[in-house]
Amino acid sequence: MRKTPLLLGAFVAFACFACGSVAGPSEPSTSSPSSGAGGAAGAAGAGTDTSAGAAGANAPAAGQPGSTPAPGTTAVSSSFGGSYSVPTTAALAAAATFDMPELNWSVQGNVATLAYNLPRALVGKVVRVTFTGPFDPATGTATLSGTPGTSTCTVTATTVSCSEAMQGLVPLNPDLNVVSSLAATYAGPVSDRTALAQQFAGDPIGIALIDLSRPGVADPSEVEAAGHQKGK
Repeated sequence: MRKTPLLLGAFVAFACFACGSVAGPSEPSTSSPSSGAGGAAGAAGAGTDTSAGAAGANAPAAGQPGSTPAPGTTAVSSSFGGSYSVPTTAALAAAATFDMPELNWSVQGNVATLAYNLPRALVGKVVRVTFTGPFDPATGTATLSGTPGTSTCTVTATTVSCSEAMQGLVPLNPDLNVVSSLAATYAGPVSDRTALAQQFAGDPIGIALIDLSRPGVADPSEVEAAGHQKGK
């Protein structure tokens, strides 16, 4: 009878030990995979955040090189050749167009500036005019003004045409002796050029045409006249 309790206790102890050894390994086997999956998901999330940060770091700041400029802005600043013409009668029409070796045209943002010397063959002296004002890239038009008066310009890919009314120049007092001497390059009568100069002096309106494909060059006669005036 003494041996029976001892044997029974030993059997129970062995059974409990065996139970624990079987259940022990099963616990990590069910929890470890889920922990691994959570870790992988976290790592993947971290990877996504890093990529977003890198993309943000590489994106150019507004206004810096590589960013898209504001719509409609242009930047042109140079001198061009062209012509200047005076609306007149049919009898003087052939004498009313003058070659212009240099007109300065610039657009910065949406502000345009036009500056040039009136043809010396028209006014007989150096007369510098400057106009500035808003440029609308949507319509290709500029509405300019200055001390001489106003200049309304139409801009295309190849030309800038500006109609001008310059009452601020009156009285203009052209030098008709110089106009006559420079008329030697005109095929028609000298009197046509002097008559045109007198008409323009009383009503200084004209059209400045800028050829954007023609680089501007300084007119030697203008440079000489300017130097002569400085010498005085």
